[in-house]
Amino acid sequence: MKYYLKDHVTEEMLQAVGFKIVTNSWGYKWAVRNVFKNSAVSITLHNFDDSDYLKIVSFARNPRKTIKDIIKLGYVEVRND
Repeated sequence: MKYYLKDHVTEEMLQAVGFKIVTNSWGYKWAVRNVFKNSAVSITLHNFDDSDYLKIVSFARNPRKTIKDIIKLGYVEVRND
């Protein structure tokens, strides 16, 4: 399964559920939330491939468990790509 951020979700909406917005020196932007001591959920906020959805990249062992709150809020589409 792959997880995609829906188009209507704003940075402010992600910040409200515990994500920090991070921008690196090249201007690329992510929303990051620490889940456990050695894992985090990272959402790419730049659209590199011009698709309608942005892929969620998770460093946790069970991505669905770590993002279940934003799935329930309707922020994420779960697809079998």
